[in-house]
Amino acid sequence: MDGSSLGNPGASGFGGLICDQNGTWICGYAHKVGTAMSVVAKLWDLKTGFYYSQICHYKIVHTFKEGNRCDDAMARRGVTMDSDFVLLSSVPKDMRNLVAFDASEEALPRSIPWPL
Repeated sequence: MDGSSLGNPGASGFGGLICDQNGTWICGYAHKVGTAMSVVAKLWDLKTGFYYSQICHYKIVHTFKEGNRCDDAMARRGVTMDSDFVLLSSVPKDMRNLVAFDASEEALPRSIPWPL
């Protein structure tokens, strides 16, 4: 789950994906919010993500930004798409490499300010 905004306020949307315990794509979703602040897109995403997790009987697992590039891509799709909502039952061609990388659980460096 992730929200995105091109400006604050600006064109906004959110999206996410549901994967099984092995990181295999089950479905992805994207929603257009319209013109809003980024926090609004993120709140809509939380509400919708919790709803989907309840009706699909999946649990939500937190992943740091470096490990969820697919969610980022789905959120950007929500900002830029023409329709208000899309549900994808298969991985879009432009996201296949992202899905494979996220599923691989390879580490990406995380920037931590020093000294704390």
